[in-house]
Order: sequence, then structure tokens, then C-alpha cells
Amino acid sequence: MLFIITGEVDERIIANLMGFLEATESMEKFKTDDLELTALNDGNQATVTIPLTRQEMIDDLIDLLVSKLLLQVLYLYSDKAGNNFQAIAYSMPYQDEMYVVRIASHQCGIINEIHIDFYASIETVFTFLKQELERLEQPQPDLDIEEQQRLDALLINFL
Repeated sequence: MLFIITGEVDERIIANLMGFLEATESMEKFKTDDLELTALNDGNQATVTIPLTRQEMIDDLIDLLVSKLLLQVLYLYSDKAGNNFQAIAYSMPYQDEMYVVRIASHQCGIINEIHIDFYASIETVFTFLKQELERLEQPQPDLDIEEQQRLDALLINFL
């Protein structure tokens, strides 16, 4: 396994990435041979794109991540035509795992890769998730929201 790290990254982020890779090792869904971790926000956040070993449907992938990694789904929605899907799931921060899995499809729910943002600060990950919920709470007549966590449920997960 080869990691390319672009920029300076907080050591907690590296630990989070290693924990994610260890937890998903038995799933055999992700290509983790060569990964590039890109630092953001002065090294307190980093992102990585992980290709899938084969195409998956978004619902199946989310179900797997929830059951195997115990992730919480912040939201899942599609456009009215059912062509474009977007979902965000996150790890429970009290387990010292602070990452957000972003999944998007422009092929009727078919997924080829996932994007994961790793965080060094619980405040930063909470702020991001809260902003995403607030954005989605605005009137969205062109979206079919299939799943959306309530703000109070998000808050409970960060207490």
C-alpha cells in the first residue's frame, strides 16, 4: 500500500485514515493500493478518493457502510429525474474517528468511487455537517430527499 501525502497533515488524520483502511480491509470493495491524501485547512483536514473494485448502487454501498462501519447517514437525496444522487455519512466522533464519507453519482445511482474527508478537530467536522444540514433544509423543490438526519440527532452524536 502506497500513500502519497500532499501537504502537511495532522497525525490524527493519518491515524483516522489507517483506522478506516483497517476497518474496511475485509470488505474487498475498495482499491487501496495507491492513495493520495490531500491536506486542507492548514493540515487539520485531508481528503482522499478511494475507487471501488466494481460499480455499486448507492443504496447498497450506504447500507454496507452503515452496517460494517456503524456510520451515521446525514442525508441521501436525488434529483427528481433520478439521475443524480448525493449522500453523506459520518463516523461517530466519540470513537476518536472523525471522517465524512461523501458519495455522489451522476449515473442513476451507480457509484465508482467515494471521497472521504478526515478531520483533526471535532469542531471542524461538526461545523461541516451542520452547514450541510442547514443547506439541505432550504426549500429544494427539485430534490427527492430519501433520508435526512435531524439536527437534534446530529447534536446528540457530538455530545
